[in-house]
Amino acid sequence: MRLNHANIQIEPNEPFKYCKLGRAKYAEILTKIIYGYSDGFVLSLNSEWGTGKTTFIQMWRQYLKNQENTVLYFNAWETDFETNPLAAILAEFKAILNVKDNTKFKSLAKKAALVSKSVIPSLIKSVFEKYVDTATITESIKNISDSAFEIFQEEINEYASRKKGISEFREDLGLFIQENYENKPVIFIIDELDRCRPSYAVEVLETIKHFFDVKGIVFVLSIDKIQFANSIKGYYGSDCINGIEYLRRFIDLEFNLPTPKGIDFSNYLYSYYKFDDFFSNRIRTSIEVLRRDGREFIEFTAIVFNKAHLNLRQQEKLFIHSRIGLKQFSEQEYVFPQLYYLLIYLKEYKPDIYRNIKNRKYSLQDLVDAIEDVLLEFVDSNIKILLIEIESLILLFYSTYYREENINAELVEKDHEMKSKLTVKTKFESAQILNYFEHFRRINNISIDLFLKRIDLTEMVIS
Repeated sequence: MRLNHANIQIEPNEPFKYCKLGRAKYAEILTKIIYGYSDGFVLSLNSEWGTGKTTFIQMWRQYLKNQENTVLYFNAWETDFETNPLAAILAEFKAILNVKDNTKFKSLAKKAALVSKSVIPSLIKSVFEKYVDTATITESIKNISDSAFEIFQEEINEYASRKKGISEFREDLGLFIQENYENKPVIFIIDELDRCRPSYAVEVLETIKHFFDVKGIVFVLSIDKIQFANSIKGYYGSDCINGIEYLRRFIDLEFNLPTPKGIDFSNYLYSYYKFDDFFSNRIRTSIEVLRRDGREFIEFTAIVFNKAHLNLRQQEKLFIHSRIGLKQFSEQEYVFPQLYYLLIYLKEYKPDIYRNIKNRKYSLQDLVDAIEDVLLEFVDSNIKILLIEIESLILLFYSTYYREENINAELVEKDHEMKSKLTVKTKFESAQILNYFEHFRRINNISIDLFLKRIDLTEMVIS
């Protein structure tokens, strides 16, 4: 079993074959949008970090290729050690050149160098040699006049000249695209911008804006919009900069990649990390009370995924932790999968609560208040009973643990009519909690410490 997730295999002829999130339909939608506006526009594919955005991009990229589209892919994060992104971007155009005569591309390279505001003359040759075929480009660089280099170095105020160079560059690039790719637009995907250092991310965007209105090119910016907006603020060093509005200057259409259904992703992770090797082994399935543990685990993880608004990577991390912890249980032990997963969630996202439970800092009432604040985030009419069950379990098991240091701590007492009543106040139905206490009477001597030690990997079952 792997503890990290291998890259999802992308079948050349069926790129979404192994997609477990039902995202093939979004590729079809986006492709139709591109065909509908083939003269060129800028599309933002927006999704938070950890939501599988790059995996979707890679699958869609292959899908587009299968539809005989010309697709360029630029991973900005892989080049953010550079000071000038223009050469790396231009190299992508070199990669699609399918004509023997490189004259036009040589001309584009020369004009690109003259357009750039940041290339240092002594480095131009080495930069272009790194990204573009040396044999076809070096000569054009050598022929750039000394006066042009002087303009670069001294940054003389030659606005009119620079404006003309940009205009000529766009025009030549447009002609180049139309002559070589006249049937369908060139689709240029810019990925991982939000992972770059802020200065480079903004420089990439400011560089490629010179391409945005070139006829025949559709740009796809794969970004976490909020994170990128923060990068923009960081670059300009001011909270007064509205990063979202800054981005809108460049983007014509925004597509938010929908979050997958929690149950779909839970089923996928359950299978990928082989939870059935534990939950459905021969010994556990022979014990009736343990047979539903696997299904209950999946269903509760999906609830947490949806209600706690976890992204895919956060959910996966919890699954990995859960799978490692299960190795510390014997095949015949109670796991109480919903409670087990809740405790792992608390450790990761509510560490103060987890630490107070572990250190017996909570009174019984304090525990009720803290746990209900968490559980009520997950409540709707369909799962309220489940949450009452979980609260009942955590109260029972914590009270056993708590009594080791507080002998007189009791959850239930008799009223004047000798009826059982809770000693704590709850926002849930106290009668239902008492019913669960009665139901779990056979196991009410279990301490929550049993789960904490397995989760913290401080105790292992010796088989």
